[in-house]
Amino acid sequence: MPTVRMGRIEVPPPSRGRAIALSLAAGCVLATGPVWAQSIRLNPAATVRVTATNNAGFGPKDQAKSDVIFDVAPTLGISIAGANYSLEGSVGLEAVAYAGNEQPSDIFPRARLALRSNPIERLFFLDASVDATTTSSDPFAARIDADAPFAQQAITQYATRVSPYIQANLQPTLRFVARSDNEWVQRRNGSRTTSLSDQDARFQRSVVRLAHDPVPMGFVVEATADETRYPDRPDAGLSLDAARIGVNYLLDAQLLVGLIAGRERSAFSFTDKSDPIRGMSLRWTPTERTTVSMLGERRFFGNGWDVAFSHRSPFLAISGALRRQPVIDASSLGISPAGSDLAALLDSIFTTRIPNEADRARAVQDYLLRNNLPSKLPEAVEVFAGGARLNESGSVTLALMGTRQLVSFTLFGQRDTNLNRVDQPILVVSADEVRQYGGSALYSRQLTSQRSIEAALTGVATDGLGLRAGDYTRDWSLHLSVTEALTPRTNVVFGFRRQLILSNAVPPTQETRVFSGVAHRF
Repeated sequence: MPTVRMGRIEVPPPSRGRAIALSLAAGCVLATGPVWAQSIRLNPAATVRVTATNNAGFGPKDQAKSDVIFDVAPTLGISIAGANYSLEGSVGLEAVAYAGNEQPSDIFPRARLALRSNPIERLFFLDASVDATTTSSDPFAARIDADAPFAQQAITQYATRVSPYIQANLQPTLRFVARSDNEWVQRRNGSRTTSLSDQDARFQRSVVRLAHDPVPMGFVVEATADETRYPDRPDAGLSLDAARIGVNYLLDAQLLVGLIAGRERSAFSFTDKSDPIRGMSLRWTPTERTTVSMLGERRFFGNGWDVAFSHRSPFLAISGALRRQPVIDASSLGISPAGSDLAALLDSIFTTRIPNEADRARAVQDYLLRNNLPSKLPEAVEVFAGGARLNESGSVTLALMGTRQLVSFTLFGQRDTNLNRVDQPILVVSADEVRQYGGSALYSRQLTSQRSIEAALTGVATDGLGLRAGDYTRDWSLHLSVTEALTPRTNVVFGFRRQLILSNAVPPTQETRVFSGVAHRF
């Protein structure tokens, strides 16, 4: 099948496997009942922005060239809900043109659609999603953010996920789950280079679980199979098969503790071995709005853990996470890079005011658009190592919302090293070991009913490890903007952004840009 061309970006046709998966998802939705949805909401919008920059290619200072960038981004918000399914998200394009041709003009797709359906009530479920986002190809290069999503190092990541599962309550306290999560990821560098086929990946996670609620004693029996493959690198995959049994005990209404035992087979880097698993878990809910969960296990690579903390109120949201686990891509199957999601924090704050999930999601997006705020705050850049590695990450974020203002702080750290066994400490040596850490402070204030201001300061440090020891990058950026609401559906924004790069891994550089734009929701 020939490649479909959109402007100057090449979008590959879906593979047979993905086409079958998407057809299955569509078929299951149509099979849920009447074709006509109970409610359909389409929210078209468009943003036009003009940016003047003194360094269009973000090159070394002595090679910097000024240019004017025109950016047009039409989007369509979609909300479709039926008796037993819903489709939420948005699709669009971002067309970028350089008046002085200092960089090639391009078209970047934007999409985020999520399907949830229940074809067989209270038994068979199907979740599916499609995402097209922009990310950076190099953790040492200048970072991409909402002010510069089309920098030279930008790549577009397409992720398709399909998750059919069976979930049944066999008894009031006995539950059964059988689930298969499947994800296909493709990465493309637009018109600048050929496709990055060595960064394409395919993930599959299967789980069968039988759980008895603790009353006060409970148990969990679970079998899992995780597999990650690069189509062009059969030797670079990671396969994990495990069987676990856990015993839980409810010490009181807020505190649950458990012990875990099992066995795991791991296959990567030309090794294939079986090892025991030992661990413990804890879940503490001191209030209905506060949760602390901890899972720690002794596994083939050493100690692994997954710790999460969250607290919400009508005006405050705090979240934190700490993980150590083997991965291929940190973004696979919902394991996002260390950082923070401002939209998720706002969703937590709005939970009490707007109980309905779909309505709350629209309210969050409306708040972000109205105040010219990014949906995501700074996070670690994905490291495309082309093989199995150990990912250690941590983050903490706070968002405080007042009547007329929003304050947010975030700190994060992430360390990616080669995945090795405890009994074989040096299996693989590569140049893709990196440590990243940083943070940001964001402030937004509503000056009048029509005018708001936003300010954000971000700093991120990247250090090479192993073969790249001594390489470093320090990235600082300052963003200031003023947003004026001409009408309830039309905003005008004026802004300034300054970015400074100090590095011995890429040419040190700096950029200043001023921009003005109009956003309208039809």
